[in-house]
Amino acid sequence: MGRLSQPYSLEQVEQALRSLGETPIWSSLPRALRQHKCVNFKAFVNVWPGGTVLVQGGEAPKLEQALKERLGEAIEDREPQAEGGPAWHLFVDGSCPVNKLAGKVPTAAGWGIAVYRFDQRPAEIFVELFGPVVTEAVSPLSLGAMCGSNNTGELSAMAEALLWLRDECPEERTPAVLHYDSEYVANIVLGRNRAHKNVELAQKLQGLYAEVQASRPVRLSHVKGHSGCAGNERADQLAAQGTEGRFSLQSKRWAKHAEAAEAAGLANKACVITVKVEKGRRPPTPATGRAKKARRLALADPGDAESSPGVAPVL
Repeated sequence: MGRLSQPYSLEQVEQALRSLGETPIWSSLPRALRQHKCVNFKAFVNVWPGGTVLVQGGEAPKLEQALKERLGEAIEDREPQAEGGPAWHLFVDGSCPVNKLAGKVPTAAGWGIAVYRFDQRPAEIFVELFGPVVTEAVSPLSLGAMCGSNNTGELSAMAEALLWLRDECPEERTPAVLHYDSEYVANIVLGRNRAHKNVELAQKLQGLYAEVQASRPVRLSHVKGHSGCAGNERADQLAAQGTEGRFSLQSKRWAKHAEAAEAAGLANKACVITVKVEKGRRPPTPATGRAKKARRLALADPGDAESSPGVAPVL
């Protein structure tokens, strides 16, 4: 089962289905859910009253991708800007190399943003932003992350991108597109999912999105991770630098708080060392070590076992 990254009206979904050779016939299910059984795909399309679109069935991934392509074209047509006009495109990504340990031991996470201005061809990177996820609440760079993880890296990247648009972007009214590969981030930004962890970070992100939307046209655009998209790949590389404790002074916010940035970087480096120790082979406890030694002695020479405490002599 797959969920589309943005909400759509029933009419928009019908238009996309028709472009794929389908004739939408909707069945009414409980809770006002509408469902269409596809003819050309082994899949069902479900549309909820709030605009959430779910695709399920054996060919769900294929249909989901096709719908995203069709609906993505429709979004471009609805953008409040002239065709070929200027727009900021920000590719965001987060990283945590040892995400399985997040929440168990201190883990290093990072965020990265590749900013393009698409009013000229070929498009070139305008600015590169990256840094570690800040978990120290008293830091002036804190966004509310409680720990380093993939999710806090993704959320931090989106928040930093919105902060750049709000405070540092040289053009105030130019439309912006935020390209992400994490469905989790989009669901938090748009309020579809309720955050159970890092609540402060999620609330901060939602507030920033509403604030930036009030000053310029902004939309979210999903891109599949590691699919060859240059902007996404670069954002991923920048986020990896953040996990190493490195940060970009191209961000005026981070340059202003350089001392706090250094502290956050050192904290991330310390996390890396901690994780390396945690992942290594743990030394045996004294009790375990003595027992193993006694067993080895007993096997080598039964007479030695008598002098080993806690081990019965072998007869």
